[in-house]
Amino acid sequence: MLSLLLPLLIAQAAPAAACDTPVALPAALAGWRSPTRVPGIGKAFTVTARDPKAIRGLAATGVDRPGRAALVPIEIATTGTYRVALSEPVWVDVVRDGAVQPAVAHGRGPTCSGIRKIVDFRLVPGRYALQLSAVQTARVRVLIAHG
Repeated sequence: MLSLLLPLLIAQAAPAAACDTPVALPAALAGWRSPTRVPGIGKAFTVTARDPKAIRGLAATGVDRPGRAALVPIEIATTGTYRVALSEPVWVDVVRDGAVQPAVAHGRGPTCSGIRKIVDFRLVPGRYALQLSAVQTARVRVLIAHG
């Protein structure tokens, strides 16, 4: 039994790849490296996560998940696919009129980029709420990129 578990234990103890030099990012994610204070499309911004019970307007899915949460209003001007890049492996929903929009793709960011998770949504013009939940840190960097 130990012989089966040993490779797993060694893999968990192995150090992560060194990230001394930032990697080049695709054009759509270029705003990741120049964060702003104001949430918007194309530039990274930092969200402070709080107790989900203290956030008015949070969809039920955000309240039920353990950890902190955040709610950010966003305005979409053009129909298309919007990529939400996150510094932490949190749960992300895009909500419009109380309905959670379906994700069309998800994955990880480029190695050594600082992007831990990427989720794509197909959105039409309108007002939405970006909802982060199951947040285990005090802050999360976010980038919403069109295309």
